Amino acid sequence: METWHPEPRRFVRAAILAGLTGAILIDAYLSVTHAFIFHDATPLEVSQWDASNVLGRAAFQGGWPAAGLGFLLHLAVSLFWATLFVFAATRLKALVDQPILWGAVYGVLVMLVMRFAVVPLGHAALGATSPAALINVSIAHVLSFGIPVALVTRRFL
Repeated sequence: METWHPEPRRFVRAAILAGLTGAILIDAYLSVTHAFIFHDATPLEVSQWDASNVLGRAAFQGGWPAAGLGFLLHLAVSLFWATLFVFAATRLKALVDQPILWGAVYGVLVMLVMRFAVVPLGHAALGATSPAALINVSIAHVLSFGIPVALVTRRFL
């Protein structure tokens, strides 16, 4: 196992840019798919769902302020997960040597932990559990979060 220690500024920059990229891309993906493919939520409601983890059902009556809170909460979670990936990449160089593979694996891991451990601790409803919904959330976490986080980490670390 090859360990390397980038300068702290590079580590922080990689974590912030990876987290921002992942948060924006997964929110955009989920907003588009829910609004225009599944027709079950507006982009506003997608962000309100994130806020509902702390506000409960009241988030859906909270308009743009609740959606803004939801985006900030989701951004914080994305920054956390991205920072974990960047840290792991300093310990396991393979993560940046093969960013597509390990980004996809990481996206699935993040989805499983969020869906089955973190979200149940909050006030949000788990969401649809149909095969199409599970495939959609899996694609979101792999293509719009895990792989972009790995690619940004590779580029900036």
